[in-house]
Amino acid sequence: MTRNFLLSLLFLLQLESHVAIASGVTSCTQGKGCHEPISPAFEALNESKDKLLGALLDLPAVETDPKRGFLKTTPDDPFKREIPDYLFDRVLALAEGDPEVVSLFDLAAKKAGLKNRAELGSFVKICNSGLTTQNSVCVNKDGSLASFYSIVVHELIHYVHFDSMQKGINAKDVLDYKTPNDFVRDALQVRGGELEAYSGHGRAYLRLRGRLGWNDISRKNKFLRLQGFNSLPEETFDNEGNVLHPEHLLANIAKDYSEMYLDIFARRVKSAHAHAKRLHDFYNDLIAKGKSHPSYPPKLKAAAEKLLALEQRFPTLISK
Repeated sequence: MTRNFLLSLLFLLQLESHVAIASGVTSCTQGKGCHEPISPAFEALNESKDKLLGALLDLPAVETDPKRGFLKTTPDDPFKREIPDYLFDRVLALAEGDPEVVSLFDLAAKKAGLKNRAELGSFVKICNSGLTTQNSVCVNKDGSLASFYSIVVHELIHYVHFDSMQKGINAKDVLDYKTPNDFVRDALQVRGGELEAYSGHGRAYLRLRGRLGWNDISRKNKFLRLQGFNSLPEETFDNEGNVLHPEHLLANIAKDYSEMYLDIFARRVKSAHAHAKRLHDFYNDLIAKGKSHPSYPPKLKAAAEKLLALEQRFPTLISK
């Protein structure tokens, strides 16, 4: 009996317990430790497992039932919390039907030095917002189980390709960009960046709902609404969640991330300007003191030219 089978069996058993509770088959009185009826979909016990699972996927991912236990704070960071075992077991069970997600989980586990993807549950943490670094992954706990599952996919895409993402963002000199918005577009499209992460988590979410037999339009609309992409044209995704028109998705993502990346670009421009100015001022000071010939060495000539180019192209960023 494989671990994957056991995980799936555990998931279904947990579903059955929710069905019983939501259908009123419970001995506890209303109050602490009890669930109120979860969804009208649970009222009819003859509903199919897929429909029951579909309804459960819209429940909050992190439960507050004391029987499950509340989120524990991690020892090293009070702003990070442990993912409950039951929750990550569900995420793993959902991933089993999606080879792309299974492959991603395996790559993430390998990068983190874990034995297998099952151990990701102790590596990934819960935060108030998604945050991924070279050595850690933190996901937002808010939303349904389906949303939580897709957000884990989103952050693991960042994590697996973190080095490529950082190199891509810093690959060009600031003067290679005509405007700050050109940098934003490039930064969002690097390997492991927001466009790839949103595309991957959109595919995972829509394929998941497709496996439940939910119609394509409702699946797309549900995903777009959850992600705040209400203005996206319906044809942005195909029936499997693949992005057919990345320019539509990119424009929507840019609305949320422009401020962050514009700030990064402004800091890079200021840093480049300060460095060029130091070289320029240093050599001019030597000339004034008669310690150097007034002809520029190539490196300092380039610094002077860059200083002028930066001041002409990005005067507002430099003056802030």
